[in-house]
Amino acid sequence: MKMKKMYKSLLSIVLAVAMLFTSQTFNMTVMAASAATSTDAIDGAEETTIHAEVFFVNVANGNIITVSGVKNDPILVDKKFTSINNVSDDGKFTTYYGTYKNNGIDDKANEVVNFATKSRNTVWAANADDIIYQDARTVANDYAPTGWESVRIQHNDDGTVSFGSSADEKIFTLGKYKDEEGTEHTKLAVSSKYHLGDKVGNEEKFIMYTGDEPKKARKVTLSDVSGDSVQVSWTTPKEHIYSAFEVMYSTSENGNYRSAGLTTKNKVTVNNLLSEK
Repeated sequence: MKMKKMYKSLLSIVLAVAMLFTSQTFNMTVMAASAATSTDAIDGAEETTIHAEVFFVNVANGNIITVSGVKNDPILVDKKFTSINNVSDDGKFTTYYGTYKNNGIDDKANEVVNFATKSRNTVWAANADDIIYQDARTVANDYAPTGWESVRIQHNDDGTVSFGSSADEKIFTLGKYKDEEGTEHTKLAVSSKYHLGDKVGNEEKFIMYTGDEPKKARKVTLSDVSGDSVQVSWTTPKEHIYSAFEVMYSTSENGNYRSAGLTTKNKVTVNNLLSEK
């Protein structure tokens, strides 16, 4: 999606909200002319919130997260992912956004999400007893998770995401579960060693897939132009699900773009540039 060019450009920056390994990646090209220039004047109004349809594949076992749609049932991670065209409705979730203040943990109004099944009859939940389960919930268009039926998302430095409990900030991992017939399954469980902010292993990492376009990053700004480098920063939109940000750059408007790397933050320094290009 190219924005109207309003300035003579010294550097053409593509800021891509990188939905890594997804079926689609959406790019936004912006032009900036100097250290004092940003896209603030041409960003326009923020887009309407999209309740993106997503599914998740565990890095360790290659399985997708699925639910039965039955209250108090576990959330399973034992169905092998084969292709984006073969994900059934029990593995597809609609994303909703809210805030949750967990008094005594960090005492902040944290942004949280939750994932409703395609039929909207259950959502994810984790309680203070470290049990992850399906909670019955009527999900309307204006549904906003506000309690333990909410999830904190951690963005890892490799483009994967992890999930944390709003109850105690423990990270979700893989565990075992036996059904009534004695068949063993892999399920979502609460880690005994990882909390939000920790560097986690593959059992705690998930690749996120979506075909829904994310909101644009806003107020893309060039600063600290010095020698062969420039800092690119931006404002992350609210009510928006992503895996990582990626800054792409080119030395000409229609040139081949290169990646300056992935980040979970809202700024990147682009190095090894040439003067006036």
